[in-house]
Amino acid sequence: MRCLGFAVGFLLSLSACATGSSVPPPVKLPYPAWYIGFAAPKHMEVWVESVDVLDQRGYVFFNVHAGVAGYTRKPEGWHKGTSGGKPINNVDLPDQLLLRWQSLVEPQAYKISIRIPQWVRDEMVTPQRVYCRSSKEWMNDYRFAITLGMAPGGIVKVWVGGPCLSFKEVGRYQAKVEPLGPYRGASKGKYIDLEPENKAYVDQHGIPYGSWQFQLPKFDVRRFPVESCGPSNGTTILLPDTARSPANKLLHPNALPKSEQFPAAYKQSP
Repeated sequence: MRCLGFAVGFLLSLSACATGSSVPPPVKLPYPAWYIGFAAPKHMEVWVESVDVLDQRGYVFFNVHAGVAGYTRKPEGWHKGTSGGKPINNVDLPDQLLLRWQSLVEPQAYKISIRIPQWVRDEMVTPQRVYCRSSKEWMNDYRFAITLGMAPGGIVKVWVGGPCLSFKEVGRYQAKVEPLGPYRGASKGKYIDLEPENKAYVDQHGIPYGSWQFQLPKFDVRRFPVESCGPSNGTTILLPDTARSPANKLLHPNALPKSEQFPAAYKQSP
């Protein structure tokens, strides 16, 4: 088992609560909390440094989740989302998620801000009548779990689903390399150690880059508005940097010039 003392030290140095003078009003959801889970292709080991949330009320919550991911059954391609994860208590439904992680097989540090479409938030509070195989009974269930899938090359896939409901794809995105390195430079370039089993697999088989992406349309996407390049269900096609949607710009109060920080109207939770 990996010794995580080094990682824990850095995680403890990252406060799990944001600062501010106002107390967020109570969250009104049809369940106690929504969830965030992590996923990665088999052997493509990742370590999530942090997830920050800008909720639909405009409150920012820092470091709501971090750590290891669940893994798929094979290195190539994706599965269909995963149940479980961590409950995000006292936080309203997400408007944006800021994800920072280490792709340990490369190794490389990545960051991305993902805007969650309105149809996803609607889906998260819409009850669905379903037969649940685990409890063997009919019930009303919700898609209250968001899964963040991470793959080498900075590929991110997002799903929304529930314990007894199938997962729907939200989109696939391209993250940016974190120029400061792991832990934004705090670890002086040192990454979490790669598990021996995963290292042996990569040494023998390599990394199947390209197996986690969409195939781009044959036409030149730069000649069309970005909004016209994706399906109407909110799925985002991976686009070149020159054609990337403004919604995928990195948004983080601690990492950007003042002009690109969260708008002043957004509130920070205490």
